[in-house]
Amino acid sequence: MTDPALEQAPARFAIACFGSRGSFGAEAAERLRAERYPGAVLVMAATPEEALALLARGAVERAVVPVANSSAGLVADTLAALGGRRLVLDGELVLPVRITLWVRDARVAPGAIRSVASHPHALAQCRRTLGRLLGAHAERAWRDTAAAASALALGELGPETAVLASRAAGAAAGLHALQHDVQDAPDNRTFFAVLRRPAGNAVE
Repeated sequence: MTDPALEQAPARFAIACFGSRGSFGAEAAERLRAERYPGAVLVMAATPEEALALLARGAVERAVVPVANSSAGLVADTLAALGGRRLVLDGELVLPVRITLWVRDARVAPGAIRSVASHPHALAQCRRTLGRLLGAHAERAWRDTAAAASALALGELGPETAVLASRAAGAAAGLHALQHDVQDAPDNRTFFAVLRRPAGNAVE
């Protein structure tokens, strides 16, 4: 599912990224737009595969996808999506990643949390800290951090589930911060690749 802004302004420079608005992927794309392509249209993709497919077929001019995190390692979904595609590295972004633990009800205590939902990479980046804060709990993989925040706010996740997301995503969803900076490493960073099609290359 792509952003309707692409259809509203098809002639404008467009950048695809993996993640909902408020996700770390969207933050990286917004930074790229501010630094290099003011006025570009941002197109949110549900997966790295979708972001790269948009680029390969010429629907966007650039794609921003996560390739590795300093704590959790390589992003397997991105590497799989890159396989077999003739794309060119056009730069990289290094994004400091600070993660907040959010709940829907401010009265929920840490001891009442039974599960934590987020993107698998975010869960991996916070595992030790969450163990200390919450004790035993289940992990629930979600498609991206901001989507998990939205799901909790909308009641798709129960009140005994917390989510990991950015401060912006949790605040936008109207959630309550249980603990800021729950990433295990204080210098937690994600590396994003900026990709384009080869010059003169026909689209797929």
